[in-house]
Amino acid sequence: MSGQQQLTMAGGIACLVAGTGKPMVFLRPLAPGVGNPRRIALQVEGAQLSALRARHRVFALGHPDGLRPGMSMAEIADRYAVALAAQFAEPVDIVGFSTSGGLALELAIRHPELVDRLVVVASACRLGERGRQAQRHYAQALARGDMADANLAMVPGFSQSAQVARVVAAGSRLAPKPTDLPGLLALLSAEDELDVESQLGRIVAPTMLVSGTRDFFYPPELARLTASGIPAATHLSYAGKQHHQVLGGRRFARDVETFLSAHPARARMAQAV
Repeated sequence: MSGQQQLTMAGGIACLVAGTGKPMVFLRPLAPGVGNPRRIALQVEGAQLSALRARHRVFALGHPDGLRPGMSMAEIADRYAVALAAQFAEPVDIVGFSTSGGLALELAIRHPELVDRLVVVASACRLGERGRQAQRHYAQALARGDMADANLAMVPGFSQSAQVARVVAAGSRLAPKPTDLPGLLALLSAEDELDVESQLGRIVAPTMLVSGTRDFFYPPELARLTASGIPAATHLSYAGKQHHQVLGGRRFARDVETFLSAHPARARMAQAV
């Protein structure tokens, strides 16, 4: 996308900025490295965020450098909090997708002064059990360097097709290994252990959860449970949508704008970038 600006935020967090309007922070999901996406991954992110960028100046944040297995999602959220506090003079809208939905919840719990309004997409207060088992298999395969088995472990989250599984297996032989394996394993471990159900009542930011009825990793009943625990939360469920199909598109953008309009933002001013 033309007009993108690359930044490195406090703590070594890579960021791409694009769009016009009030600032909005998008927390990226699992990624193989700490930098901004490239090639196909960049195109996918651009398609997912294009409708949001039409109305917002979107700051898409990568993973902090130096994450290590054993860190909790709360500790990782604290790293992001330093970057957000340094970048923005006022609370900012946060969109967390998949793994980063849990991260966004931790931010809202631990650093309410930084979060204006919160959108949690294809995520919840904890992983669903099927998703947890798949991601444990994925992490174990990554740790031993078996990319084919790692990618196969995640196939059920995106397709039930045996043909798709065969294509993934064939393609995995050529797939590059993660450039930041410790960081990726740290995020997987933190997501595996995350469970903030008992802390949801501490979230003061208006919150919207958006889930798909066919989400393998975060089933809609967990999203409903999460919404019920947050004082000012709503839940939207997209019929027939799988995990990766929830984010992006005109319907999603309309729902986000409707939610934001119903909860006016506090005055804010982003620092010049």
